Amino acid sequence: MRTKNFFLVAAFIICGLVCVNSVKGQTAPAGTGDIKLNLVLHPVQSIVVNPGNVGDVVQLEYKNLNDYKQTTSSNSVEVQNQLTVFSTGKFTVSAKAADFIVNEGTTQAIPGIGTINLQARSNGGDYDKYISLKKEEQLLYSNDKGTTGTSGLGIDVTYSGAVENAYLNEQFFKKADGVSGVTTFESTITYSLYVN
Repeated sequence: MRTKNFFLVAAFIICGLVCVNSVKGQTAPAGTGDIKLNLVLHPVQSIVVNPGNVGDVVQLEYKNLNDYKQTTSSNSVEVQNQLTVFSTGKFTVSAKAADFIVNEGTTQAIPGIGTINLQARSNGGDYDKYISLKKEEQLLYSNDKGTTGTSGLGIDVTYSGAVENAYLNEQFFKKADGVSGVTTFESTITYSLYVN
């Protein structure tokens, strides 16, 4: 029993010496100081216009009589992910367009930009209303949730030209030499992002 007590006392002494030495190894700081840390998060908004159905162009084409009569895949084009929007808060997207100019050929008349309709939806969402293009901005799309993924929100846009023979006007095709030919009209659409 005495040997047991001896070993127990020896173990306590050794443990005490080790603990005292490890405490002595730690030195107290010569002084301390504090500094505040601020994490400042600024809201971020951006809009990117991605390519159209023909490279950097959205092209609506009327190739035959059916295209002039009714909506077809040539005169109504959906461009998926036409816009990519990132916004830390609610936002709206507006669109406006310049009047058509003749890009190729000469004509005696030019269609109005209001003959083109646009619709927008988030990827996988439903199309809501449509707008007829104007030179003034019009609300095209609104989102009351914002986007929190760094890849942003993809917005599909459908562009539709007029039907029911709206473009069958000989003045749109008449060239200086009197011969009817292919005519290309060009406009530029500007998309604007607004934060609510």
